[in-house]
This record gives sequence, C-alpha cells and structure tokens, in this order.
Amino acid sequence: MKKILPVFFLFLSLFALAHPMPNSVISLNVKEQNIEATLQLPLKELEIAFGKSLDNRAAIVIDSFGQQIKDYIQQHIKITSDNGQIWQVTTNDISLTSAEQEATGVYNELIIKVLATPPNGVSNRKFRFDYDVILHQVVTHSALVKIEQDWSNGLHAETQPLEVGVVAWDIPSNTILPFHVNLSEGSFWKGFKSMFRLGMSHIYEGTDHLLFLLVLLLSAPLLVENRRWTSYIGLKASLWKLLKIITAFTIGHSITLLLGTLSWIPFSSRWIEIMIAVSILVSAIHAIFPIFYQKEIFVAAGFGLIHGLAFSDTLTALDLSKTQMALSILGFNLGIEAMQLFVMALFLPCLLIICIKNRLVYKKFRLGGAGFAIIAALAWVIQRITGSENILTQCLDKAPTYFLIFASFIFLFTV
Repeated sequence: MKKILPVFFLFLSLFALAHPMPNSVISLNVKEQNIEATLQLPLKELEIAFGKSLDNRAAIVIDSFGQQIKDYIQQHIKITSDNGQIWQVTTNDISLTSAEQEATGVYNELIIKVLATPPNGVSNRKFRFDYDVILHQVVTHSALVKIEQDWSNGLHAETQPLEVGVVAWDIPSNTILPFHVNLSEGSFWKGFKSMFRLGMSHIYEGTDHLLFLLVLLLSAPLLVENRRWTSYIGLKASLWKLLKIITAFTIGHSITLLLGTLSWIPFSSRWIEIMIAVSILVSAIHAIFPIFYQKEIFVAAGFGLIHGLAFSDTLTALDLSKTQMALSILGFNLGIEAMQLFVMALFLPCLLIICIKNRLVYKKFRLGGAGFAIIAALAWVIQRITGSENILTQCLDKAPTYFLIFASFIFLFTV
C-alpha cells in the first residue's frame, strides 16, 4: 500500500503540469559547531502535505498553525552522522512572505529557520540529510539544497551560494533517497584566503575607497610655497611622504575595523558612507589648495578611522565564530593593504614620470583629477543623504569595470 500511494499522487499531479508548481529551497549556513537551515516552502504545496487550509488563510496562518507547522517540519527532517548518531533538530523563527519563480509567478511562501546540532564531539561537516517535507505527499515537488555560508570553504554573504543538489522522488526505487552532505575539505586556510580576496575586492569594487587612494597620490610629489603646490620634491621625498600617509591611513582603518567588527563602536552605516564621501571631497580640495599641508599624516589617520568602520560593516554581516572572526579580520585587512599597495604601485610611477617630464601637464592632470573627485564626492553626498541614486553615482558604481582601461590610459599618457 505504501508503494501504491506515491504512484497515485503522481497520477493526480499530472493534472497540474499545465500550471507548474514552485519548489522548495533549503539554504544551509554552516557554523563552526552547528548548521542553520532556512526552509522556503510554497504555502499552497505545504497545504496539500499539511492537510489544512493554509493558502486561503495566509494572513493568519502563523497565528493559527505556527506551532503545528513547526512540529510537522521536525517530524519530516532527520539528520544523522556517518556513524548513525542522530542530530538535534529544532525549529525557530517562522515568517510569511511572497515570492516569485519564473515558471510559476507570484505565490505565498513560508520561511522557517531550523537549527541542526550534532552530538558532542561529532563534526558538523559530514552528514546524511533525510528530508521529505511536502514531498511525502506531492511527489512532483522537489527541494533545491544550497549552501549560503560556509566560511571554511570560502562561502559567505559576499559570494554566490553553492547549489549542492536536489531532494526529490527517485522514480526507479519509488522512494526519496537520503541526501549526503560532505564539507570535509573546508579548512581555516581556505577561510582565511577567502577573507583576503574579499578585502582586495572591497577596495577594487569600492569606487569611493579607490578614488580616495588616487586623490592622495595627486599632491604627494609636490612642495608648497606661498600656500600653493609648486615644485617637485624628488623621488625619495615623494615616496617617504606617501609611505607615511598610507601608514597613518592603514593604522586608522585597522583600529576601527577591529573595534567595529567586535561591535565595540556603535555607528550608523549611512552616516559613515556620507563621511567617506566628505573625506574624498576634503582630500580633493587639498589636491588643489594645500589646506592641511604637513598635517597629511593626522588627516589620513582620521579618515582611516572612518573608512575602517565601513570595512567592519562587511565582516559584521558574516556572523562568524570568534576564531573565524579573528582570522577574517587579519585576512580582510591584509587584502585591503595588498590592493592599496597594488594601486599605489600602478599609478604612482606614472604620476611621478608626468611630474618630472612636464610640470604644466602634471598641474592640469592634478587639477582635472581633483575636480572630478570633487564632483563625484558631491554626487555621493547627495545620494547618501537623500537615499536616491543619480546618474553620476550610477556611472561611478560601474567604474571598477573600466579600472584597468583607465590604468592603461595613464600608462600610455606617460610614454
């Protein structure tokens, strides 16, 4: 009888083929000691398996059936280790939202958080996942399994989720086969490398941070006379001056990156983003008129404190353990420094060559670059205060795509 029943439901489901049904999604967040799973369940399909009217009563479904649905979920999920030890599975938050799939259109979807904890001493990186929520009644249904976050394998909120398979009826055996998950290849080294790459990409893709670095370069080779930028100070002096500025900026953002990530400094992300735009504006004005000459180190350190809080926002969103967070802060910071040094090594020689070859050309280049930075900074300030995009900020967001083209143009300009 048990084998006849799924076949019966299979024939019934053929009538629904003209109207494809949305499928479930299981998103795994692999922590250091346990796994958090987020289940996205189409409400109409859940209604069939649950046996009570849900979709037509979506507005009150959580209040009326929330606990019963949680109990139902726990009855249809079983996780075991390779040696047969059973994990503890608990359902937590439950919410209702609307979703859309290309083939099915808009539908109601139930979101349920599930926490899976292995027995003491048992790894959470290799397990057997027995799952038949909805599937035990709707044999045409399937559940996509993907890993949203696994720090040890380099997966986090800034990367694309990894689709690892689908839970569905196996027609030849007429059963739902267990789903095996093996994440044993993860390591601290992989997690550290992913944070290093994230730090590099944060500078490369962050047009505002990148522009701030480039503006710092513009006045580095110059001396001030009568409150105006004048003669070239020489290669050694230029490099030493820039090294001190970059070191001060690095110390500043390293401090607030650490304190912000540990939530020791309360701050508003919106106002930090505004202050970053202001830091570009002030630095660009300084590249035209030396408003804080010989105080660049202190100003760079102060601006570094602001930029560091923006950097910390990225790591805070990852929700990591203490060990993972410590390695992430180190790797992320080193990635930032590596990308900063790369930008400096790429552009500084070109700027020095222009400055040495033709002082008038360099003055025009400096004023043009600073003028562009002022316009960009003002556009960011307006956008971040009002919360509305403008044409310039939309173009600036695409700037990293053309970064190498711009670098090549500067190089050819110096030849």
